[in-house]
Amino acid sequence: MKRLIALLALVAVALSAEAQDEFTFGKIRKAELRNSDYYLSSNADAVVLDEYIRIMPSLLDIQAFINDGQTTPMIVREVVARKVKILSENVADNNKIQIPLKNISNTERENCEPHSIWAQCYTLKNGHIVKHKLDVSTVKRYKQVDGSIFLEFELPNVQRGSIIEYGYTKAVVT
Repeated sequence: MKRLIALLALVAVALSAEAQDEFTFGKIRKAELRNSDYYLSSNADAVVLDEYIRIMPSLLDIQAFINDGQTTPMIVREVVARKVKILSENVADNNKIQIPLKNISNTERENCEPHSIWAQCYTLKNGHIVKHKLDVSTVKRYKQVDGSIFLEFELPNVQRGSIIEYGYTKAVVT
């Protein structure tokens, strides 16, 4: 029975991977950068143009579960990517992006390391697309008073009309 459940979980993950469109990271068109007309409130600071989230169990963990049924810790990976259009100078001046991490319980936690974050900012300069990449050494880890932890980073050269893309991989250990 355990093998059947694990096999069904693996099939469900494979089918969900087929059903989702891939996020096209790094593919920015000039028209996207030029566009400033969105069906939003006039006081919106930014708009999410694209978002991709995928949650994947480790195939090694599934295989170990099928083979021996042990209840060893399992690692589930969450991959998140977003494309955001900056509409106001407020966001351009303060473009800090935070990635929340959870301590779910004593045995279950989320982890995300700076090297598993990727981000870039695109702007138009003299009719050409200019790309500015995140320097991962600038990613900082903070712990708040309530015990919650997050990673924070800021992209260079963000201005009104820019498009920022960022993504990260979190590992959830159960």
